Amino acid sequence: MTMQEETLAQNDPRWRKLAAVAFDASDAAFPFARRLARDNGWSDQYAARVIEEYRRFAFLSVAAGHETTPSDEVDQAWHLHLTYTRHYWGAFADALGAPLHHNPTAGGPAERNRYADNYARTLNSYETYFGEKAPPDIWPAAKIRFGDAPYMQRVNRRRNFVIPKNRALPAVSATAAGVALTASVAAQDIESSAAGFVAFLKDNPLILLGVGVLIVVLLLAAAGSASGRKRKGDNAGGAVVGGDGGGGGKSGGKGAGKGDADGDGGSGCSGCGGGCGG
Repeated sequence: MTMQEETLAQNDPRWRKLAAVAFDASDAAFPFARRLARDNGWSDQYAARVIEEYRRFAFLSVAAGHETTPSDEVDQAWHLHLTYTRHYWGAFADALGAPLHHNPTAGGPAERNRYADNYARTLNSYETYFGEKAPPDIWPAAKIRFGDAPYMQRVNRRRNFVIPKNRALPAVSATAAGVALTASVAAQDIESSAAGFVAFLKDNPLILLGVGVLIVVLLLAAAGSASGRKRKGDNAGGAVVGGDGGGGGKSGGKGAGKGDADGDGGSGCSGCGGGCGG
């Protein structure tokens, strides 16, 4: 990296204006970062970092001269910001110098390849303009960006438990082993007849409950796994950047992730600087 490349963003007046834009009033009781954290199950600190990466993505969308695609994390900040219409189309757009629109994808393998290429170019331009690599915990590798993102969805955590599969399966195995061991030891003290075993279960409802819970968890895990294999990507949105005079470039929307049997899966939003075409 040369000194000029390290300071490209800092020397750009658009970045200086954008960096000075606050997302909330200083006295906001429920600020933008807190809402973003709540909606995604993030810490306040992580959400604040994502917002700054979203700010960088928006700048690259108008400055890099090519189509750009954000990470899914950055995309969540973008989606939320779009609901703050006065700010998004006001101070934020004024600082960018051009509107940043969000369009849905047409889907298909061509779109999938397009957004994968956009993502790689975005990461390269990030390093060029900001003099450092994008943080991997917010800008993950493409195989994660286009692999997991299509399966994201909102969950009401007040009504539902959310248990990662890589943690749930060992827990289920441990529960099964524990239930089997408990039943085996206890069975030594009960009659060997069916009637005696039924009586044992009646006297030990917790073991019966454990077996029932184990069966339900296994069924839910199997159903979730089958559903995940069949589910298509969520065609969300993309971006068009440019002024009313036609100076802005055009972009696509949620590009394809791993794809599905029809090649229509999707996950990825894009933007591009004025005049980059599209």
